[in-house]
Amino acid sequence: AVACPDPSEDPKKMPSGPVMLARSDPGYVCIIMKAIQDADGNLSKVAPVARSHDGERWTRYGGKFAESLFYSWDFDHHDIGSQITFPELSGDEKYFASSFSYSVEN
Repeated sequence: AVACPDPSEDPKKMPSGPVMLARSDPGYVCIIMKAIQDADGNLSKVAPVARSHDGERWTRYGGKFAESLFYSWDFDHHDIGSQITFPELSGDEKYFASSFSYSVEN
């Protein structure tokens, strides 16, 4: 399964087509986003499409873009992660994964 990058790492480019995604680690959220990357590695026109948090299953991100992108697709969940087929994107758009740590305080 494809693992999310460490929060200290740059976003990881993800392929279009079928992908087995490892769940995020506990205490982290991993987000798959659609974006355009320039020559310097900066991302623009970022739109989140899927997420896994705190070791939970992958889910579609809320919002009209993610809903339209995955209109007829859903995640197939397994012990090692979640299978999804990312639709092809147009032009310079690519998928990227990025991780963030978080904590909840009372």
